[in-house]
Amino acid sequence: MTSAPHRLSLLALFPALLVAAPAIHTITLHKPETPTVIINAATGMPSNASLWSPGKTTVNLESPTVPTPTNDAQVIRLKANHPLMALCLRQQPPLPLDSTLLAFTYYLPPDSRVKSIHPAVRIEEENGKLHVIRLPAIKGRWQTEQIHLSALISGDVWRGGKPATVRQLELGIVAPTGESLDIQLAEIRLSRQLRPFAPLVRPEWLTGSGTAHRSFTLTAKPARAWLMAYATKGCTITVNGHPLTENTRLLPGWPVIPHRPQALEWSLDGLLTVGDNRLDVAIHKGEDARAIIALGWEDDTNRQVIVSDNAWTIDGTPAVTRPLVPDGKRSLKGLDIYPVRSPVAWRPADRPTDVTGLPSFRPTAPKLNPRPQLGKWTTALAPDGRHYLRSPDGKLTFFNGIQVVSLIYENYAYSDWARHAFPNFTAWAENALTLIHRLGFNGLAVAATDDAAFQAGARRGMPYFHFIAADAGGRPLLNAQGQALPHMPDPFNQQWRAFFRQRAERIAKKWNADPACIGYFVTNEIHLEGNAAGTTSTGYIHSPDCGREFVRWLRERYANDLKTLNLAWFGNATDSYLNAFDDVLTRKIDPTDKITPYADSPEAVAAMAHIGQRLSQPADALKAGRLRRDFEDFAVHTTRVFATFVLDTLRELTPDKLICSNRFMGAATEEMYAAWKDYDIIAINSYPDFQRPQYTDKQIAEFDKCHRATGKPVMLTEWGIQALDVRLASPAATLYTQAERGQGYAQLTRQVVQKCPYMLGMVSFAYQHLADSEGQGWGLVDNHGQPFADYAKGIADAHRWLDQFFK
Repeated sequence: MTSAPHRLSLLALFPALLVAAPAIHTITLHKPETPTVIINAATGMPSNASLWSPGKTTVNLESPTVPTPTNDAQVIRLKANHPLMALCLRQQPPLPLDSTLLAFTYYLPPDSRVKSIHPAVRIEEENGKLHVIRLPAIKGRWQTEQIHLSALISGDVWRGGKPATVRQLELGIVAPTGESLDIQLAEIRLSRQLRPFAPLVRPEWLTGSGTAHRSFTLTAKPARAWLMAYATKGCTITVNGHPLTENTRLLPGWPVIPHRPQALEWSLDGLLTVGDNRLDVAIHKGEDARAIIALGWEDDTNRQVIVSDNAWTIDGTPAVTRPLVPDGKRSLKGLDIYPVRSPVAWRPADRPTDVTGLPSFRPTAPKLNPRPQLGKWTTALAPDGRHYLRSPDGKLTFFNGIQVVSLIYENYAYSDWARHAFPNFTAWAENALTLIHRLGFNGLAVAATDDAAFQAGARRGMPYFHFIAADAGGRPLLNAQGQALPHMPDPFNQQWRAFFRQRAERIAKKWNADPACIGYFVTNEIHLEGNAAGTTSTGYIHSPDCGREFVRWLRERYANDLKTLNLAWFGNATDSYLNAFDDVLTRKIDPTDKITPYADSPEAVAAMAHIGQRLSQPADALKAGRLRRDFEDFAVHTTRVFATFVLDTLRELTPDKLICSNRFMGAATEEMYAAWKDYDIIAINSYPDFQRPQYTDKQIAEFDKCHRATGKPVMLTEWGIQALDVRLASPAATLYTQAERGQGYAQLTRQVVQKCPYMLGMVSFAYQHLADSEGQGWGLVDNHGQPFADYAKGIADAHRWLDQFFK
């Protein structure tokens, strides 16, 4: 099929900005524009479009299989003899991300094996990074999807920074391996939807304390007006003598997240007048005090905006400003000056989480009904062959918890909903725990769960585990390239040791007397050897204190015999020999590089065997060479020193609490597991095969290995499944619906409990989505706080089964 070249006119679709007066920025408002069709049977495939697949593709015009919604005589049919295909549309000039709506209409036959449709954008400001939403494929009827391009980035990537633009749109189609693709397209179209607060110009920081002032004149009464503001140390805002707030930095009753600041917004309807208007912002004193402001108003034809810039004065002198985002940085996350999402200044109050009609189930089995109590918590192997938590009064418990019960600003849309649906964080937490408790969970842990949520759970008789983040403070471990090992400090660094002890003392003071806090998880997903992500902890010896310990450890291992070390590491490659043990640091040896074979050096083989025998290591442990093995052994030594120091400190200061290990990343070597064998509980984060969904035999074997290597009970501290109908990126999702997700939850619960008697608890991930950080839909509730009813039903069904099992 051929067609005349067609290119979307962005000048028509996105009108240029005009400046009406110095420092007052104006845009002409248009009625919603007629969508611009970029592909249909009439236009054909424009010159800026291409079809990609690893297999052979065809493009044809034909009559639709069933009538289209607009009764088109012909549609475009795309085929590929491969399960992957993408229609790519290159845009020049780029599309503005925050106000572009993509719509497309497609048809898949009822027996199609296509699993998902993937609208995607490549973002200019991220050097072409691809952002994707995966949608469930609708079959047997024509389906029209409408996607705001900003939805593909969760609405919080460039907030406050440079306006993002899109160079390329993509529409991907995915089927199972071995299948072919066949899809009909009626059309693809773009339109512009100028949103309230759309960015006209970027504000700047007003620096310093004092009263910042701005006057402006209106020639007509505005139809509506708004203001947004944020100040690092707080401020008082007055519009025409009317005070708006005492403090725009703090939301009363809500936690403050310094790295994700929250601007406040107000409707100014009725506060602005025809003629002169005055805006005063008293910026509170403090180190690095500064404020940022955007004020706008509209009539029937125009939107006008004033922002904080050098047109302002502070205490009567010209204001000193600085850019909102420093050079080299992309955005200030969370600061919603000109939000990409829909604003809330004029919308009605959001409704709290509604549990009406959801199942209500409370377990009656004693082993599913713990209660907070002071005294020493332990674990126990019961006569039924299962491991349990044991309370101070001797009762046994299987821990069935949930996590991410916090107003985390990694999900801006959710946190924004919560701020408008509840008067304070405590009220939000009570509402969240109503749903959690109703569905039969009996505890709270570990990640991103706030004290208010823990306390709300405790009031319902639910104990909890806290997370310590024992890696905080001190220097990180470094490899030869200067990269830090994630979530792991240098345990030989005295600064970190002092910091952690102080931290443990604060923990003891805060939680020793809390009967609901029954234990701690100390770290999360250190990149230790053998983890499921395939990363390594070997070679991280180049932080100063760890380096000194490595040299000491090598001297001890080789009995101060440098000749034996050189033979064992380098064989006959004498050019690589160390002149002193300390050279191992200056040479920046990378043990993950290709290892020189030593079979041609009998002396080297003998040296390796000698060290192996002295360390009681089997001969097959030397196949990779002694160098790699020594670095691996030292990585285990480093981990053991870290784990032991943390454990000893917490045992001393919090003797009644359960101390739980690092939450492993799905896997580790037996040696790495064994480094934590003195902890009460070994934690493992592991996500299942999402297509079935269930844990594979290999994953179950990994759980077995974790228990075998440590001899301790295990807790599954992070597990979950997703479905495509959440309309988030959800890269791991393969299920279509929340009903399937609920069935998967029940299936996985039964599998773990029946196959792993050493597993004394499970902690589901998660109560709410991590939409901005992970772009994924793990949540029990959506971004407006409403539960997924079918998923909630599956959870309640699973918990009923648990109740029967433990009876």
